[in-house]
Amino acid sequence: MILLDNEEIRSKWGRRVKAVIYDRFDSVCPFEFGVIKRLVDVNRNLFCVGYPASRKTWKKSFWNISQIV
Repeated sequence: MILLDNEEIRSKWGRRVKAVIYDRFDSVCPFEFGVIKRLVDVNRNLFCVGYPASRKTWKKSFWNISQIV
């Protein structure tokens, strides 16, 4: 996918995306995980709006994110 492989396009979308909001970690496939990881690299805003226990799993995967709400 272009978003994952092209640095210029990834940077462009990374600047446009202010936050990623997810419902449940267990419903995220590896491909979606890769996209999310690249999109939150710029603004580092990741929000769990569903199952709160999945935040712990995300925190391990996104150790460089200052706060996962």
